Amino acid sequence: MSKKIFIPILSLVIVAALILVYLLVLRPGETDRPVRIAYQPMATDLPAYLAKEKGMFADRNVQVELIEMSSGNDMFNALLAGQVDILPSMSAVPVLHLELQNPGAVRVFGIGYMREGNAIDSIVVRQDAPIESLADLAGKKVGLFPGTTATNLLRALLQREGIDASGVTLVSLPPPAQVGSLVSGAIDALFSYEPITTIALAKGGFRTVYGSVYVALIDPCAMGVGVISRRFEKEHPGLAKRAKEALLAASQFVSDQPGEARKILTEFAKIPPPIANQVNLIVVEAVDDDSTQDLQKFVELLKEIGELPKVFDVKGLVSPGR
Repeated sequence: MSKKIFIPILSLVIVAALILVYLLVLRPGETDRPVRIAYQPMATDLPAYLAKEKGMFADRNVQVELIEMSSGNDMFNALLAGQVDILPSMSAVPVLHLELQNPGAVRVFGIGYMREGNAIDSIVVRQDAPIESLADLAGKKVGLFPGTTATNLLRALLQREGIDASGVTLVSLPPPAQVGSLVSGAIDALFSYEPITTIALAKGGFRTVYGSVYVALIDPCAMGVGVISRRFEKEHPGLAKRAKEALLAASQFVSDQPGEARKILTEFAKIPPPIANQVNLIVVEAVDDDSTQDLQKFVELLKEIGELPKVFDVKGLVSPGR
């Protein structure tokens, strides 16, 4: 083959190779489709905002659309309807229920742990209330988050501590009504979640009478999960991988630099610095064998207290190859 013919052929081969790399590795077409991430302006969803503000999505060639929603239920329903692709953090309970009813719709890619030092729940009373322990809740009214989970958990703890749960009146209250009901005396105690607890304590006139109900029942408690649509993950594998990496990197930033993260939280959640500095932060970590086992233990606890109808193997819920 003459030199004159060889050089053009070699050039064509190089160009073809570069095009192949561009299409198969860089996958530029995927960036044309923004990743839709639902969030609430709360500490648990801070990594989504932080990843965007710190350029962690952009560094990974990911366009992102952050969609604010008013409740965890709205976020989860949007994921199931295909309106969003990823939830950076939410309660594991509805995800576990879904896996029992419709396995394979979503995948858990991260686990958020609660321990005594970073728990987001507690039982709060008025400063002058004659309640000093769980036993003093007998015959009292306790407000809590709507739904079965908080009710089943608190009843299980009361029974475990030898307290007759039937003598405690549990009152479901939406978050905006919780502190007001405690102030008015409509309830005697409040089984509350963050940021309500920290906001109430900062205002004064309230005190914590018991720490985390979740952690008292299981420690560590794998109650938070990062969730992704399996359909999105299958249709856009490279994009999904990079988006998850950005979220997990942001979670690691929260863990490594909590002071800086709390400054960003004040802007994200629209809360004053004194509150942001006290709210406990839960970091979602990438799923591994240990966290899968911890999630399995949480499933077993939920079955024990009547929250789940049966135990199932969570490996299918976290496996990317399903």
